Amino acid sequence: MSPQEADEKIGAYAAREADYAAAQARLRQLESMKAYQRVTAPFTGMVTARNIEIGSLVSAGSSSATPWLYKIAQGETMRVFVSVPQSHMQAAKVGSEADLVIAELGGKPIAATVARNSGAFDPATRTLLVELRVANGDGKILPGMYGQVRFRLKYAEPPVVVPVNALLVGGDGLRLAVIDDTDTVRIRKVRLGRDLGKEVEVLEGLAENERVVNNPRDDVEDGTKVKAVPAPKHDDKKKDEKPAAAPAKSAEAPKATPAPR
Repeated sequence: MSPQEADEKIGAYAAREADYAAAQARLRQLESMKAYQRVTAPFTGMVTARNIEIGSLVSAGSSSATPWLYKIAQGETMRVFVSVPQSHMQAAKVGSEADLVIAELGGKPIAATVARNSGAFDPATRTLLVELRVANGDGKILPGMYGQVRFRLKYAEPPVVVPVNALLVGGDGLRLAVIDDTDTVRIRKVRLGRDLGKEVEVLEGLAENERVVNNPRDDVEDGTKVKAVPAPKHDDKKKDEKPAAAPAKSAEAPKATPAPR
């Protein structure tokens, strides 16, 4: 056999091997397409929506094909998404505890745990997307429901909290009237934290268990001697509307209340 004839036979053999490999690939493609005749769910759940019926034509690779066939939801463990503002970013730590409250389910708190967060704030809303996990073995919580989430914040060093009406607002900034051990009023500048509605956090300028004047007058001055009495409780105010303290020098002395935690 001449070398030229041998090369031709070897080249033809290689070409037939390539044709055989292409036929096998085509066969695998057709088998994969045929496997789509059976729709298999990626996880166990319930079909919540369908976009196709039996007998409908679904063309592979067609731009006019149905975008999705079914929607499936798994309700044993629910994922709850919350947009947390920057002022409460400490609540977004993984493992933090929270309570989910849904009015339609009686308003009873449901335990939830922070699973993860987006890791960045949305520049449009300035909020952090947080995902919580809630056990839903009884199936009461349905996908798509809305509710409220209350985070259980834990501080290593809890800030001091005082009533809002104890603040003195003026040109010198925010101040508090504090009564020392000698029953003397001392005006202090303070730095506030979060506004809790009827109360505010004091980050600087006030120590724990110090006595703070509640509803101080605008003309109260540093060094004024007073006779301090505890502020009456809510029930006591209903029974006795008279002032609970008598002043040492003036006719109307401000009442003092200890700064709660």
